[in-house]
Amino acid sequence: MRRSTRTLALSVALLAGGAARGNGRFPTAQQVVFGAGEHAGRVTFRVTFGLLVSNDDARSFRWLCEEAMFSPATPGPAVDPAVEIDAQGRTLFGYGSGVRAWSPDACGVRVLPDLAEREVIDLAITPDLRTIYGVETTPGTRQWVLRASADDLAFTRQGAGVAGVRLSTLDVAPSDPRRLYVGGLDEGTRAPVVLRSDDAGETLLPVNLAPSLLGDEAFVAGVDPVTADNFWLRTNSGLGSTLVRVRGVQAEVVARSSDAMLGFARSGDGRTVWYGSVAGGLFRSTDGGDLFERVSELAIYCLAVREGELWACGDWLRGPFALGRSVDGGRSFTPVLRFEDVAGPVTCAGEGAASCEPRWPTLRDDLLTPPRRDAGAQDAAARDAARDAPSADAGALGELRPPPPSGGCACSAVAPARRRPLALALLAAGWTIARRRRRSRASVIAFATHLQ
Repeated sequence: MRRSTRTLALSVALLAGGAARGNGRFPTAQQVVFGAGEHAGRVTFRVTFGLLVSNDDARSFRWLCEEAMFSPATPGPAVDPAVEIDAQGRTLFGYGSGVRAWSPDACGVRVLPDLAEREVIDLAITPDLRTIYGVETTPGTRQWVLRASADDLAFTRQGAGVAGVRLSTLDVAPSDPRRLYVGGLDEGTRAPVVLRSDDAGETLLPVNLAPSLLGDEAFVAGVDPVTADNFWLRTNSGLGSTLVRVRGVQAEVVARSSDAMLGFARSGDGRTVWYGSVAGGLFRSTDGGDLFERVSELAIYCLAVREGELWACGDWLRGPFALGRSVDGGRSFTPVLRFEDVAGPVTCAGEGAASCEPRWPTLRDDLLTPPRRDAGAQDAAARDAARDAPSADAGALGELRPPPPSGGCACSAVAPARRRPLALALLAAGWTIARRRRRSRASVIAFATHLQ
């Protein structure tokens, strides 16, 4: 599965008009997570070439390469680990050989020996950042919910686990840290399943939803911050996606997109909900998901909310940023980071710096793409000057203003963007190849999109 996905990615990168970059994957933004409390300035940005880490509230980022992340053996270039930041400011990530915890400065790593050679495909953390959940999905075994405290990071299996289901996503209810929702796939029928736990993963019971609502795949997108019985699913059917809102025993599709919904976020009170995709842009609802309007044309690769700000991963090559933030609900964004502005590898005496420094010159040259080389210094200066300015003042930085609202319907449909036939064919092939890997699809879409 991973080998096939990497082969497709490499082929698309070469067809896009340049040599494969670094690990053969096009540099793409994937996920952003934030610290809290005394570590509120900590931001970790997952990308297809490792992690970018900041300890100064996203004013600058340094690179942590895959060699350092996965030392001594890199599992492959198509590994996109689940990432969280705990109460001690450590970046945790789960992957095919367990969980690792990087110190706040990204110089020291703690490998958790109890999880060695056990695949941890997703992580979720409680709002106080003190309890971490994971899903163990080691092939050929029972599937488990894992639980650990940030005090000792001693992950333990909860309950008896489940058999016959390949787990994929996990989320925890902000209002009840013992309520979990888990998505997966029936290993026999290949039908999507959603499970619920009221006791921190000790028991997992099926959530009965109509098969027509779940499509080919169903992933837990988030849980309502006020009512633990309400949650959201992103489902895939063919090349498109739907957003499903579940309220107790009632479930309904509230939005559709022609391509994968790579971004989902909701406000602290649950009233404002966002979703986004590469082709469709950014949509927002201010009534809990009854009605969505399109608020931006920006290509969306991820979404996250922090204290009233909406953060988005974008198309760094053709858009204004790789990471941006908005203070007006997504109608405009201030660029936070372009990949060519990465300050370099982590700087310390640990293994991270030692293994990443030799690779940095090549990566730096790859990130200084031809259209940006001449204007790089000027653009960087402008971004530095406006980094802390409100997003309403970001027009000079290439801000994209929203089109007229779609209005009217409660289920927003996005017309497919025009693509070259080859890009569409490769996208379809990659979609099939990557069916069981929820995170690998973002990379497939990114490669095909850059063929336009």
